[in-house]
Amino acid sequence: MPEPDSPQSAPCAPEDATAVAPHWVLVGLSGAGKSSLGRRLARRTGRDFRDSDKRVASLHGKPIHRIFAEDGEAEFRRAEREAVAELLQIRPAAVIALGGGAFLDPDNRLQIQRYGVSVWIDIAPQVIAERLGNVKTRPLLTRDATPLAALERLYEERKAIYAQANYRLAAGHTNNTQTLDALEELFTEHEKSL
Repeated sequence: MPEPDSPQSAPCAPEDATAVAPHWVLVGLSGAGKSSLGRRLARRTGRDFRDSDKRVASLHGKPIHRIFAEDGEAEFRRAEREAVAELLQIRPAAVIALGGGAFLDPDNRLQIQRYGVSVWIDIAPQVIAERLGNVKTRPLLTRDATPLAALERLYEERKAIYAQANYRLAAGHTNNTQTLDALEELFTEHEKSL
């Protein structure tokens, strides 16, 4: 049995993707480390790295927090859906980090299921809150009394949807290197099974 703080992975939902699922798509709460882990996993596996939030910001010519403030969340989600669809069509296969709310969109989940393997980076809200610095650039974390309160609320609202990912990587209080090692092992095992 793994130590309580060691990363654990387990399938969350049955795989219903194509026989070859080229993209690895990291999902989870804002601040879970998806972009950091994704960049490092891409380097280790020789894949490209893509980030849906960076793509949305590039399409709009401004950072995410300004899109929320100036254009609203509905416009951000529309642009996010477009960016996710675009990123999933680009080849070669890549590691893709999604923004915290992208996996909530049923169209995004369907596209991810068709073109990739999704991994929920499941880290407790308390751990994320301890890691985060400035949350002003994370609009959904500024709506509650504290970032921790926002993270706890979002976790409860989203965990059933995140659990629809192909895999769940429970990272506990581990550091990113241990989580990355577990993610790479999951990637390797999955690739062997194809």
